Amino acid sequence: AAADGGDQKAAADQNLQQSAATAPRDEPVESGPWFLTKSQIDNSPSRKYLLERCGGDVVKAREKEAQHRRLTCAFLQESGQKLRLPQLSIATAIVFYHRFFAHKSYENYCRFTIATTCLFLASKVEETPKKLKDVVIETYRIQHGRQAPDPESQEFKDLKERILVSERVLLQTLGFDLTVEHAYRPLLAYVKSIQGTRDLAQVAWNFINDSLRTTICLQAVAAPVGSRRV
Repeated sequence: AAADGGDQKAAADQNLQQSAATAPRDEPVESGPWFLTKSQIDNSPSRKYLLERCGGDVVKAREKEAQHRRLTCAFLQESGQKLRLPQLSIATAIVFYHRFFAHKSYENYCRFTIATTCLFLASKVEETPKKLKDVVIETYRIQHGRQAPDPESQEFKDLKERILVSERVLLQTLGFDLTVEHAYRPLLAYVKSIQGTRDLAQVAWNFINDSLRTTICLQAVAAPVGSRRV
């Protein structure tokens, strides 16, 4: 059974990558302000910066960006869980992160500062607000592997101010469009419609979480992604 589960996950991950890879270069998979073509993703400011850093090696630049996304999304996932945020809020933060760096460059913005800002903003958007102080303490500890500075220190106040300044930049980059449709609800509705088991729903739910570490959220709407996972 474990082997079957692993085969299913491998097949699903392969399909996920193929869906993104086969998208037309001149047309996005879906229409909307946040759906990008493969060409747009490949030529984003972040990719161009990494391409320069990698000496013009396209493959290395693509792999480096994918690594940035995976590691930063893992950082967001762990931070969100430590803050006891629901998965929906964490997923919204991850989508904000992907959207931001589809239009901005890693050269000009620290990805961990932006990720922390995305988490802070998403907690408010999804009506699960967390105090900025708590967000800074938890994300600092996870990023640096040590306790955050004393909350009364100037260093800690500077960290908070950096997030507040970044929040304004994030909001402007997102065009103040904070609507995110996730695949979780369509997924559960679909599983129910086919009388699927709880185990099936959990496996598909995990696939959706895995997909958040890729650019699929910039290329496809929530409902089809959810049904593909099943």
